[in-house]
Amino acid sequence: MDWATGSQLGSRSSCLDPRLQFKNCNESQVYDLNLWYDTFVHELTARSTFSRKGNGAFIESCLEHVAAENSGPFNNYRINETSINEALTAWWNSDGNNPAEMHTYKPCRLVPGIDPVQCMNSCFTSPQPSSNSSQKPYMGLSMGTFIIMGCIIVVSIVLIFMATWKLLFVRRRKDTRKSSHVPWETSAVRHRRLEDEEYSEHPFHHGSHTELASM
Repeated sequence: MDWATGSQLGSRSSCLDPRLQFKNCNESQVYDLNLWYDTFVHELTARSTFSRKGNGAFIESCLEHVAAENSGPFNNYRINETSINEALTAWWNSDGNNPAEMHTYKPCRLVPGIDPVQCMNSCFTSPQPSSNSSQKPYMGLSMGTFIIMGCIIVVSIVLIFMATWKLLFVRRRKDTRKSSHVPWETSAVRHRRLEDEEYSEHPFHHGSHTELASM
């Protein structure tokens, strides 16, 4: 059981406070929860995969979300004196030929009208944080804020890289142009200078000047 039941009971209902494990649920809400349980388990077990040899399942009734990701619930939630950790380890070490029933653990049903409503006592050994509390993993910032900040940093780095590359490229082009001609020289002046240099270096012109000088 997790926050998915909020669609039926209201996500802000005190009935769904993970720390209380359905303690504030009235009988009508417990009835709805058990109906949800029954429907979920029926749909799950009706599939051929559920009973296929080599498979297994651990379905607990604690009010939480993804218990196996936390060491407390992973080691303390128990069905028939077997924890999630122990059940998973036994299944993992099996040869894959055991019947699914050997590695299957099903949830109990909540008990309306008594305290505690939760039928699985080990759910109280690792209480979950309130569903209404905001998770602030570091420096008082939420995970969503960290994601947004990360995206901004990545985009900023990309923009800085592009701007630096463009600046270097433009500067290199300017240096190349400067090395090819005198900075103050216009195209017309440069053309005239090249013609004069070619004229003065031509052998015919050198010969003509020499003959004229001898005369």
